[in-house]
Amino acid sequence: MKSHTIINKGFQYSIRTAELVRYLQEQKKGFPLSEKLLSCGLEAGMHCRQGEGEKDLHKLAAENIKKADFIIEMAVYAGYLTEKQSLPIREEGSALLELLQQTEKST
Repeated sequence: MKSHTIINKGFQYSIRTAELVRYLQEQKKGFPLSEKLLSCGLEAGMHCRQGEGEKDLHKLAAENIKKADFIIEMAVYAGYLTEKQSLPIREEGSALLELLQQTEKST
C-alpha cells in the first residue's frame, strides 16, 4: 500500500514541479534554474515509480526532492516567487520525503 502511495505522490510532485517551472518561465521570464528544477522534480517522481521496494532509488528520489526544495528556496530569496507561492510545493515535497523515510525504516 505504501509503495502505491509513494508512486502517486511522486507523480503528483513531478506535475506540481512542472507547473511551477511553467509559471516561472511564463511569468518571470528567465529564472536561471528552471531546467534544473524541472529535472529534479521529474527525476524524483521517476525514482518513486521505479523504486518500488528499492532503497537506493528511494534515496535518489529524496535527494532530488531536497535539491528541488533548495532551488525553490533560492527562487523565493531572489524574488522570483513569494514565500506563499512556494509553500504548497515545499510542503508536498516534505510530506513525500517523510513517506520515503518511513518506508526506508520499515524495510
